Amino acid sequence: MLPPIFLLSPPRSFSSVVSTIIGQHPQLHTFPELQIFSSLTVNDLLGAEAKSRRRNRLAPPGLIRELAYQREGDQTEESCLRAWVWLAKNRSLEIDELFKILCSYHAAQHCIEKSPANSTSLSILVRILRSFPDAKFVHLTRSAVSSARSIAEFLSMTAVSNKPDYFHSNPIMIWYSMHSNIRRFKNFLRPNQYLMMRGEDILSDPFKFLPFLCRWLSLDDSEVSVQSMLKPESSPFSFFGPPGFSGGNDPKFMRSPRFRKRSRKPFSSDQLKQYLDAMPPRSLASFINDNNQLADVHARKVRYSLMSLEHSLGYLTGEL
Repeated sequence: MLPPIFLLSPPRSFSSVVSTIIGQHPQLHTFPELQIFSSLTVNDLLGAEAKSRRRNRLAPPGLIRELAYQREGDQTEESCLRAWVWLAKNRSLEIDELFKILCSYHAAQHCIEKSPANSTSLSILVRILRSFPDAKFVHLTRSAVSSARSIAEFLSMTAVSNKPDYFHSNPIMIWYSMHSNIRRFKNFLRPNQYLMMRGEDILSDPFKFLPFLCRWLSLDDSEVSVQSMLKPESSPFSFFGPPGFSGGNDPKFMRSPRFRKRSRKPFSSDQLKQYLDAMPPRSLASFINDNNQLADVHARKVRYSLMSLEHSLGYLTGEL
């Protein structure tokens, strides 16, 4: 098994399109969102699914689709159901062992795992590192306001019933808490294990930033490899999947998976300030304290923390 690669980001950070683009490199394979590392065993995973808000699914659809793809070469409703039966029969498997089994099918490639749920907790990230000490971690970012609006858009989609539990929170604080976890996690890593990249850069200038990423991963960075990366629609997981097992990537991406170069746009750090100014102080203050008498003080603390984090992620006034 070659060392895996974990793409870390909050949801709606271009992670589906970027991870799929990267995974089209001949030396890489990107899993759909496996959503497994919040559990210790397959039994825990299936039990958590049964108790969650997402009661109309048997297991994470990305995991089932990957298993069906490996075991039968397709992703029909029948092959996915048989993959779930295999999973149910192997309830005693530890999650780390399950991940190794998944990676072993792609033994000649580095496998990429991109589930946003991995970044909901520092303890999950540390456990991944302990299990896979040679793994590399790509920290994918997106500007705060753009992320928050995209998360809010996702929350409003009535057609998307399988929203992860962590989505039931304020969009801007989902962005803040996950990036904060990833930044703290960086302290556990060797310098050559961590790379931060802005999603906007990859989508706006792929022929500059994809070769850079390839070199960091010690992969072929030729134009041939980069051209193959720019065909995300060729991924076996670029579509919704069969009934009952639909998902594994962002629905917006699966609806239109072809690569479209992003135009650079003017960016100002004032965007976040204006976004936060529109929120009542009591609403901001509630993220750290319910004492209404100190709402203004706590709101200023939250505002400063959010703006400082965005600055540390490389979002300064200019073009983006």
